[in-house]
Amino acid sequence: MKSTMQDRELLVRDLLTHGQRVYADSRVVRCADARIVRSLQTFADIAAQAE
Repeated sequence: MKSTMQDRELLVRDLLTHGQRVYADSRVVRCADARIVRSLQTFADIAAQAE
């Protein structure tokens, strides 16, 4: 169904860019070894490291 398809691939870079723009001050939560790990880094910190 064309209405649910994206015009381009969804890349991690795009997720980080969106997070940096919209949620820059929010801390990142990730899963590691079946447990939740709360990071001290924000989306802005992680996006800056990825650049």
